[in-house]
Amino acid sequence: MSLFNNVSVRSGEDIATEVISYMLASRQEYIPFQKLFFNRILKKPLSSSQLQVETVTQATFEYGRPDLIILTNDTLIVVETKLGAYLSGDDQLIKYCNVFKDKMLRAFFPFIEFESITKNILIYLAPRSTVDLSIAVCNRLSKRENGRDFIKWCTQQHIDFIPLFWEEVLSDLDTKNSVQNELFLFVESYIYQELNEEEIMILKDENVPNALNKLFNTIYDIRNYLASKKIKIGRLGQSYNYYGFQIESETLSSWFGYFLPIWEKYKTPVFLQVREEWIKGEKGEVLKKLKKLGFSQEPEQEFILPFSIDSIGTWKEDLTKIISNL
Repeated sequence: MSLFNNVSVRSGEDIATEVISYMLASRQEYIPFQKLFFNRILKKPLSSSQLQVETVTQATFEYGRPDLIILTNDTLIVVETKLGAYLSGDDQLIKYCNVFKDKMLRAFFPFIEFESITKNILIYLAPRSTVDLSIAVCNRLSKRENGRDFIKWCTQQHIDFIPLFWEEVLSDLDTKNSVQNELFLFVESYIYQELNEEEIMILKDENVPNALNKLFNTIYDIRNYLASKKIKIGRLGQSYNYYGFQIESETLSSWFGYFLPIWEKYKTPVFLQVREEWIKGEKGEVLKKLKKLGFSQEPEQEFILPFSIDSIGTWKEDLTKIISNL
């Protein structure tokens, strides 16, 4: 089954797990990553084929569903992955220690030979801050129920517990490879979400929500203004990433409104957007006009024209003039 089949119904950390599993399959292009990954765990820079790796994701047991199980020629590795969330319960990692002696493993690895397994490893793959907090939680519970901290208890059960930080795994990815680059960007968007002191102060400022409310009202008013000028406009669309409306003309469709993803780059939150597929007239001529009007190109949004926040008072007139020139 392809990677995209595996991730089509997944979200968050499950997607990251599926991509890791995909790369650990014996594919030539991922051998450098495999060697780095297993060197972190086994202290051996070996590829999946050298280790005779088999993987299964989301295997269901009566006590839970670990994200990834890796079977090598002599080692069983259970991986629990977290991105934006903490443990599902204080005892989640403790419960997953049961996997190593569970005969249900044969349902996922039909040819497993338990007597050949000489090493059991439990991996907790998460952001550094999440790992530290989770281990502290596990330690408290383990001391209460088992009389010793979690890592010592694992050792007693002949299980090596290895915390693995996403920050380190990201450094092993080759971002020139499309799949690894997408994983890098995906995980990075989760693990670097903590607010710094300056951002906290900005969000505490009462002027911020007032300014955003005025911004959205301005976009709404511009939509009504264009409608009064007999310009064909579509309904308002919104999400946390955008707020705006479609504009129709004889030569093209365009979209005007707030774009969160490119706000930082252009120092303004509002843009006029055109996609090549929205062009109705002679494509070459329209593209020349876009360039002349100062449109920039973005990989995701295609052609965009920033509207400076300093000139918010003339946006409606500016937009009307641009539409007439297109």
